[in-house]
Amino acid sequence: MDTGAQGNSPAWWDQGEQQAYFSYVTSTVRHIMRSPGYGGAILDYGWLDAQWHEPSGIGGYAPQDIVKFHQWLPSQYGTIATFNARYNTSYPTFDDVPAFHPADPLFPVFQAFRLWSVEDTYGRLTKAVRKISSGPLFYYYGGHLGNARDYGNLPDIFFRLDGSRPIGSSIRRPACTTPHTSATYSFSISRS
Repeated sequence: MDTGAQGNSPAWWDQGEQQAYFSYVTSTVRHIMRSPGYGGAILDYGWLDAQWHEPSGIGGYAPQDIVKFHQWLPSQYGTIATFNARYNTSYPTFDDVPAFHPADPLFPVFQAFRLWSVEDTYGRLTKAVRKISSGPLFYYYGGHLGNARDYGNLPDIFFRLDGSRPIGSSIRRPACTTPHTSATYSFSISRS
């Protein structure tokens, strides 16, 4: 199903832009890692740090993202018959399965894809940086844990990356916590 909606976020799965960003990050780390003040690298995927959580609710539905979603489905369900049996649906092919929105009953299917996207992309970015630096890595998590349903970059994903163990985390909480207040969580992961 084509939603026709376009958000402000760039497509997560635009391979050209993704590779350009990975190259930018690795060349920057390579350039600064020998500086006396280098204390590690912050890994973030730009505007997409909030994983498709735009106020309009329409991010993450770019054509490239939906194509990748359709490619991901068989890796999780094997066949369309298995998918249809599990969810009591009757889609003819995986390409006919829509990218579900938060109000849809099958949104957890699309959310699982989004979580996989975060782990896969940040995992590849972590691996690329690890080839050139063993310094600490810091991952940005925007928002607060109450956004877990909509945000896909959950802290436990970052703790699993690269087989590393968390060596600590720093949490900066806002002075006032209301449903509309956001906090920044920064997790440090380093090789053991």
